[in-house]
Amino acid sequence: LLHFVNSPYYTDHKVNKEKGIIAEEIKMYEDMPDFQLEMKLRECIYKKHPRRIDIAGTVDEINKITKEDLYACYSNYYVPNNMFVLIVGSFDKEEALKIIEDELGYKKKSKLPKKEKIEEPLEVYHKEATLKKDIEIPKLAYGLKVSLKGFPITDLELDLYLHMLTTILFGASSEFREKARQEKLLSSMYIDWESVEDKRVFYFMASTNEPEKLKKAIIEEFKKKNISEEAFNRIKKVWIANEVRMIDNINDTVSNLYDDIIKYKEIIPNKIDIIRKLKMKTLKEIIKEIDFNNTSTVIMISNKK
Repeated sequence: LLHFVNSPYYTDHKVNKEKGIIAEEIKMYEDMPDFQLEMKLRECIYKKHPRRIDIAGTVDEINKITKEDLYACYSNYYVPNNMFVLIVGSFDKEEALKIIEDELGYKKKSKLPKKEKIEEPLEVYHKEATLKKDIEIPKLAYGLKVSLKGFPITDLELDLYLHMLTTILFGASSEFREKARQEKLLSSMYIDWESVEDKRVFYFMASTNEPEKLKKAIIEEFKKKNISEEAFNRIKKVWIANEVRMIDNINDTVSNLYDDIIKYKEIIPNKIDIIRKLKMKTLKEIIKEIDFNNTSTVIMISNKK
């Protein structure tokens, strides 16, 4: 793996061949309603941040790339002080370190290109948008943008509290989900949080025959903020059980450690203790700081007459 990463080889022929493959992938995603719905919501939420742009770019942009561009990108970013190696399993530590040193040791630390600072505003860029696509069942995407800069907790604790809030309100065992099922308000749904600098964005996406009614139901749920101590403690227990179970699964362990490094720049070994110490009082304080009106909504409807 190290030799593979450490030995780039680009030719005009290989680059041009790959352009065609990537162009087909871009076109494929253009025909995926869920992907287009999410990208439109990102365009509404973010004003300046690159998260509002499809990471694949456009076909025109791809066609302009040369092998020299790839080598320049590689030499700037694929350097030891901008990479990490994560090894999980039964292995000899000293042997692993020697292999890493033999493969990468001669490379000196490089000065990375200066990262442009992006001042993403707290306010969403657009409140509403509508898309017309070749679909049978309409779709709704709802985003909430928050900033809790300066709140006296760690980034991990903030993420846990925010996930706690939306899991209680919209999770699999929530009253909202049960009511939505009974009223046949949605056929599928997806919720998650995303971190961008000092901002957090909540995503709610669903297929529904009544997007306006579902949107109203989401807003009402945020207004009520019905968070019980019982639900709070139940989810803490579930999360602790998941962390314990993860220890016995090597793939889950790798993913867990990888996420720590990417999100928090370090491995966090005491997540169970952190979850145990979560307090209902702190969650309520966080809820008070959130502007639940700072939202974007995208509705996707059929393009058929």
